[in-house]
Amino acid sequence: MNSYRYRTSKEDNQRINIWDAFVDFLETTYFPGAVELLDSKLVAFEYDAFKDCFAT
Repeated sequence: MNSYRYRTSKEDNQRINIWDAFVDFLETTYFPGAVELLDSKLVAFEYDAFKDCFAT
């Protein structure tokens, strides 16, 4: 899986796995455990949108 730059206020230019960053985003946007509980089509839609915003 590819790695992308994901910026946080504490750690600038840290390289992390994009899926891990997406899971963190989804769980803070929706609720903890959202990846497992939400509809797979919604998760796929959110993942595509996330990649478009944060891909370098």
